[in-house]
Amino acid sequence: MIGQLRLSGMALAIIAGLGAAPVAGFAQQQSFFTGKTIQLIVSTGAGGGQDANARLVARHWSEHINGHPAFVVKNMPGAGHLRAANYLANQAPKDGTVLGAIVPAFLLAQVLESSKGIQFDAAKLSWIGS
Repeated sequence: MIGQLRLSGMALAIIAGLGAAPVAGFAQQQSFFTGKTIQLIVSTGAGGGQDANARLVARHWSEHINGHPAFVVKNMPGAGHLRAANYLANQAPKDGTVLGAIVPAFLLAQVLESSKGIQFDAAKLSWIGS
C-alpha cells in the first residue's frame, strides 16, 4: 500500500525516565497537559527507521492524551544509545513531558557492564511500551 510504513525488526522502546509522576484523575490530566509540549527523545540520528517510527507515533499520540499536548521529536544519538538514556534518567523533567524512544540495546550494556558511561538503573525507568 502507498504510504504504509512497515516497521522493521528494530524495536522501539518508549520510556518516561526515572520516577515519572503519575497524574491522578481525568480532570487533573486534562488541565496538566493542556497547552504543554511533550518532547520525544530519539536515541538515533535523523532519517533512520527508529526516527521514522518515533515520528509516526508522535504524529498521532497527542490525539490519545487528555489535553492534546503538542509533540516535538528530538534526536539525541551517541554512545550506543546511552546519551539519550542518561539524559532521560538524570536531566529530563520527571513529569511526563519528556519521553524517550531508545533502541533497547542500551539495556545490554548495563547487563554486561560493558560501559562506564552508564548513569542510570534500567530497572527504575518507567516503561510505557516496547
